[in-house]
Formats: sequence, C-alpha cells, structure tokens
Amino acid sequence: MHNTKILCLISFIFLQIGCSEKNQITEPNTSQDKPVGVEVEKKPQVATTEPKLPKISIHEAARLGDLNTIKKFVEEGGDPNEIESIFGTPLHNAIAYGQFEAVKLLVEEGADVNQKNPSDGGSTVMSAVFFSFPEILKYLLENNANRNTPDKKGMSPLNLLGIPWQEMMGVYMIVESVIRSQEPSPEFPVFDMNRIKINLPEIYSLLTDGKNFESFQKNNTIYLAIAIKNNDVETIKKAIEDGVDLDKKDKDGNTLLIGASLSENSEMVKTLIDGGANLDIQNNNRDTALMSAAFFCNKDVVKLLLDAGADKSLRNASGATVTEFMSAPWNDEMEGLYKFIGGLLQMDLDLEMIEKERPVILEMLK
Repeated sequence: MHNTKILCLISFIFLQIGCSEKNQITEPNTSQDKPVGVEVEKKPQVATTEPKLPKISIHEAARLGDLNTIKKFVEEGGDPNEIESIFGTPLHNAIAYGQFEAVKLLVEEGADVNQKNPSDGGSTVMSAVFFSFPEILKYLLENNANRNTPDKKGMSPLNLLGIPWQEMMGVYMIVESVIRSQEPSPEFPVFDMNRIKINLPEIYSLLTDGKNFESFQKNNTIYLAIAIKNNDVETIKKAIEDGVDLDKKDKDGNTLLIGASLSENSEMVKTLIDGGANLDIQNNNRDTALMSAAFFCNKDVVKLLLDAGADKSLRNASGATVTEFMSAPWNDEMEGLYKFIGGLLQMDLDLEMIEKERPVILEMLK
C-alpha cells in the first residue's frame, strides 16, 4: 500500500511537469511585423538518491554469521553484550543459529561467555547444549564458560541431558514454534532431530570431561523426577523393574519418595514403597517423606507411610518431629509459612483445606 502511494505520487509529479511544459510554450505572433521565437522552459532536474538499506542489528548479524557487520559494530563502540528480546545477547543468537565463526569473533571482541539470557536465565553453555553444537560448546568451555550454571528454574546443562528423548522432542517442537512466532531474521531453521540426537554423546562427554553417555542414561533419575511430577506411574514401575536406585538424592537431598509425598497420588507412593524405596531418608532440610505428606495434609499418603512403618521420631532441621510440628496451632504465622513454602515449590495450596485437615493428620500421627 505504501509503495502504491509513492508510485502514484511520482506519476502525479511527472504529469504536472509535462503539463507545465505545454502551458509555458509562448504562442507565436501571427503578425507580419516580427517573428517571435518559441521559448520552452527547461525541464526541472529531479533529484534522485539511492534508497538506504535498513541497518542490520548486531543480533541479526550474529544470526547471519555476518563477521564484517559484527566487526564494524564493535569498532564503532557497540556493546557486544547488548540484549534483545528473542535470544538475549549476540553470542546467544550466534549459538542458536550454529554460527561458529561469529561465536569466536564475538568472544574475541569481548562478549561475556557467562552472561545469561535475561528471559529464562539460560547460559551460553545451556544454549550450545540445547541447540546441539558440540564445536561451539567445546570452544565456550575452552574460554572459561561455566558448565554448571543453572537457569531460572534451576535446570543445569547436564540436567537437560537427563530428560528422556521422547519428552525432549516435544520440548523442541514447542520451542521452535515460539521462536518462529517472534519472526527473527533470518527465519529460524527447523530443528534437525537426527543431528541433535546423534550429538548427545559428544556433548555429554564435553560437559563431563569424557564420561560415557550410555552409562549416564542408565543411572540417570532426572526423568524419574519428571515422571513423579507428571504422575506417570508406568514409567516408575518400569524403572523399578530395570533396577534403578530409588533412593538417589537430587541437589536438595530429595528422593523420589519425598517428591511423590508432596502430591496426593497415593498410587505413586505405594508403587515406590512396594519397589523398596527407603521410607526415612532425610533431605537437606532433614525432612522425610512422612513430614512432607503430613505438612501438605495428604491423608492417604500419610496412612500409606505409617502403615509401611515410617519413623515418626525423626527431627527436621528445626528440631521438630512430624507430630510436634502438626501440633502447632493455626495462626497468621503458620499461614504465612505455608504461603512461603507454596511459593518456593510453585504449588497452589488450598489453605482452608490445610487448616481443616491438620488436626485430622495429627490424630493419625498419635
């Protein structure tokens, strides 16, 4: 529409110029006295300028692998760590598009290899792992990028590799759709799932200084924690059949049973108990599965744990047993504690239900 208006305007200008030429011709004098010359006003010069091409941003240059534009940007005083809304820094952009030469140039020009993407807290190492570029990952690690930096959800690059491939394929589809909806230039390429899967062992080896990826997959319980969260009982049953260590702790000291006790899924808890999970392991806060189930007033889970012989005498980091804690009166301070814990765990707690059920749980514990 805009171009049509411009063309119409140009046509109008030329039409006016043509009309003015005709109107400004002096009619010859037909008298015999003296011939009069015909004078035509000269056609005015129309100034023409070359249209200016839109300036390429440092982030687009990084995605394109345009080394000259990156160099010019830095030479003119531009910040190689400048943030934009899609991928974050120019370095994150270059990594996402697999532009290895651009990655090297940006690092040489002062890009921070440990700067996070402000939107999700993802590190450059996380990007190299997720977008599956071993050569880039190796270069970042050689230039002192931190391999263990977690994102805003606490996920580290190594944790990312622990997610089952079937689930990761779904994640890639969602991420690809979100990125493409933001219309980056050039267009974001379709994820090559075959390339990504083939690169997993090499990427794991780089992150762990040569450890075996197949062994990691067999002993990895990250996918089981995800199964617990998603109430995927069948995955847990298969893991038990495969002889997985159910008592392995995560970074917070939680076992699968402690994680399952937070929910109301009694079938999941029973599966773990029947599978031989230790009932009385304490996490970093010295909480047990029974303490967690009682705290959130999951009656069926509390009953299962008590019937299985869970120890009520253990004390948490505050020095209280589960019975002592549940004996405390409901007041503003207690309500505030539940809101705080619920916020930390990103749980939507029904405080009215909890207030009502605490005395019931206490009776079960006595």
